[in-house]
Amino acid sequence: VVTVEDNIAPIVITQDILIDLDDNGEASITADQIDAGSSDNCGLESLVLDITDFTSADVGENTVTLTVTDTSGNVSSETAIVTIGDDTVPTVLTQDITVALDENGEASITAAEIDAGSTDNTGIESLVLDVTEFDCSMIGENTVTLTVTDTSGNEATGTAIVTVEDNLAPTVLTQDITVQLDANGEVSVTADQIDNGSTDNCGIESLVLDVTEFDCSNVGANTVTLTVTDVNGNEFSSSAVVTVEDNIAPAVITQDILIDLDGNGEASITADQIDNGSSDNCGLESLVLDITDFTSADVGENTVTLTVTDTSGNVSTETAIVSIGDNAAPTVLTQDITVELDENGVASITAAEIDAGSTDNTEVESLTLDVTTFDCSNVGVNTVTLTVTDVNGNESSETATVTVEDNTEPTVVTQDITLELDENGEANITADQIDNGSSDNCGIESLVLDTTDFDCSNVGANTVTLTVTDVNGNEFSSAAVVTVEDNIAPIVITQDILVDLDDNGEASITADQIDAGSSDNCGLESLVLDITDFTSADVGENTVTLTVTDVNGNVSTETAIVTVGDNIPPVVITQDITVELDENGEAIITAAEIDAGSTDNTEVESLTLDVTTFDCSNVGVNTVTLTVTDVNGNESSETATVTVEDNTEPTVVTQDITLELDENGEVSVTAAEIDNGSTDNCSIESLVLDVTEFDCSNVGANTVTLTVTDVNGNESSLTAIVTVEDNMAPAVITQDILIDLDDNGEASITADQIDAGSSDNCGLESLVLDITDFTSADVGENTVTLTVTDTSGNVSTETA
Repeated sequence: VVTVEDNIAPIVITQDILIDLDDNGEASITADQIDAGSSDNCGLESLVLDITDFTSADVGENTVTLTVTDTSGNVSSETAIVTIGDDTVPTVLTQDITVALDENGEASITAAEIDAGSTDNTGIESLVLDVTEFDCSMIGENTVTLTVTDTSGNEATGTAIVTVEDNLAPTVLTQDITVQLDANGEVSVTADQIDNGSTDNCGIESLVLDVTEFDCSNVGANTVTLTVTDVNGNEFSSSAVVTVEDNIAPAVITQDILIDLDGNGEASITADQIDNGSSDNCGLESLVLDITDFTSADVGENTVTLTVTDTSGNVSTETAIVSIGDNAAPTVLTQDITVELDENGVASITAAEIDAGSTDNTEVESLTLDVTTFDCSNVGVNTVTLTVTDVNGNESSETATVTVEDNTEPTVVTQDITLELDENGEANITADQIDNGSSDNCGIESLVLDTTDFDCSNVGANTVTLTVTDVNGNEFSSAAVVTVEDNIAPIVITQDILVDLDDNGEASITADQIDAGSSDNCGLESLVLDITDFTSADVGENTVTLTVTDVNGNVSTETAIVTVGDNIPPVVITQDITVELDENGEAIITAAEIDAGSTDNTEVESLTLDVTTFDCSNVGVNTVTLTVTDVNGNESSETATVTVEDNTEPTVVTQDITLELDENGEVSVTAAEIDNGSTDNCSIESLVLDVTEFDCSNVGANTVTLTVTDVNGNESSLTAIVTVEDNMAPAVITQDILIDLDDNGEASITADQIDAGSSDNCGLESLVLDITDFTSADVGENTVTLTVTDTSGNVSTETA
């Protein structure tokens, strides 16, 4: 039975439409209005819309779905846009309002305040004003526009009047101030000086003070009134205090005067005598002097102070000079004296030591000498002058004699010194070397030593005496110690020598053999060597040190070379050895492995081989040479045999592989394909596989063995898996055939009728047709497919 089905869904085609609401705000549509030519291969059964009725709530775009069903029950759907329209504009009603600016000079309104009941047939969406903010620049009437928008986006506008008023008076802030009268007793103030930041929401027009001029009659506190008027005529007033001060001090002018003491030695003055025309801007109150009476104690210039006070209590002062006179000179009396210079060669005197009772009719003020200090240049008789001055500056003078003497001995300071004898064993000194800063108050005339020359016999401490005489004949002596040293080291002269070891391998030398004429300025005490005995360990150059000491213990050293000889070569004994190459094909030997007990009469220094490393190229017998060197450089050599062997088997590394049979059902493999990097320490000679050929009977996993042999005959084996696959699909050959229906209107065929000689490299497993039975419904050409599967499961198809 061939069952025929219609599973193809209808093709739905829709169109967007625009409709308007009716007078009731409603609209309806049908599916035919949305359908734009939907179709089906077998015919349509129905067209259905999900939404057909609309109201004002649907104004705008609305998505509807058209569902189409065909005669076989297949269903398809598609959407479309139904746009609902509303064109009626709102009715706008407005009202005028008045607003007052706030303290910031601002006012705000809302659309609701201007709206007087605007309406719309569907509903109002928004009310919007073009101006909502007002400031001082908008005082008076302002026209605003109210825009009303309905829910469908239709809008209408209406105007209204907003009257803006400023009714706030200014805020008046005052400050009390203090002002100073000027030199004329006058002062003026301005409203700005009284204003302390008065403000207004819209701006100040003017500041006015009721009083601005002040003079001396206003000194003290005065109340003034500040009136502030804003730009809109609002005004306010506030008071403040202006304190007027007279702080200008009087101008004091004085004059110096000269007066004489009266018969009682007294004098008096008044302030008017000192005043020379003092004045003040507001008038003087008083003139006062600090000193008005004088006595003989005031003879000379006296400073007085005139204090002037004005009517406001301001005070100024100024000084003047009042001169008092006295002209009687003192009576001077003197006496001669003798003084001694001190340890510094200095002597001082005072006027009182020369004065013998000088007097004055009033009082002596001072006694002054023309010379008060004396030094060594003044030894002997000196004339000085005494000047007496009274308290009023009158003075008289008289001379006297001062005799200066120097009786102080010199101070002798010595120092102990150390002398070094020269290369001749001699040394000399002077008095200046012993002197350590001797001094005299008036100066040293001479320094004299009792001993000045020394030689080798004086080595050690020697006492000497220094005598110092000053310029005035005073003298003194003191002792010092002169230590004589011989610090010149001996001159050491050495010579190199050559000695041979005796039968016992020993040798000895003396200091005299090394000495070549050493000498000293005061004589030699001893010659000593640091090394005098040698053994075979000393063969070669040996450095010895000759130490020379003189009679005063000075020491010098010098080196020399003592060469010790040895000429006997070592006895070399060798042995043959066998070594195996390691995994890297290498072998290393040491001289100690070849040495079989070599000896030397002294000591063996080194064992050396000419060849120590071997590789694969050295497999077999190799001759090496052992060289033995003793500690003295004598050497001998002997050969030995090193047999190198390679006993390391190759390392076999295999890999599993997969092979595909060819069109003949055959495949071959080589040892190189199985080898995965086999190695040997020396190198590989051959790779051999036990199985290399495969056919259809081997499809699947096959074990093979890889044998690796190296160049030295060592071999190893390892297995691997060779997977044989048959991936070649059968070759399908078909033929078209013609068959007739039987009496029942039926016909059947087999795969063999369609097959025209299909084949495979390993054989066919099956032939299968997709259609083998036909009815009257199939009359005509029918395409069938022949599927061929081989014995390995590979499949190919072909139609007929």
